[in-house]
Amino acid sequence: MRETSYISALCILLLAYLFGGCSQETSPATSGNADRKELTEYEVVPAPDDYLLGLPVRLKYEGATGNLFIQDLDQKKVVEMDMGGEVIAEFGGEGRGLVN
Repeated sequence: MRETSYISALCILLLAYLFGGCSQETSPATSGNADRKELTEYEVVPAPDDYLLGLPVRLKYEGATGNLFIQDLDQKKVVEMDMGGEVIAEFGGEGRGLVN
């Protein structure tokens, strides 16, 4: 279970890098003139059972639409997300065949 949490956290960091960290612009932090702000709102950290993904293994970025496809082995599905991180569609699920 702990390994799944690490993989989920890694996937979230990868998504943050893909959607927010690919900018060519320089930020105020790199120029030495960073503004400091006090945090007034805090987000609740979700429990591991609340994660969208269990065991993400493949990512595919579709440049034409800006959507990201993520294959999740644990939940046996593919999730399509937009640039804002919202789930657009989910494909697949548990099969009905016999397990050998």
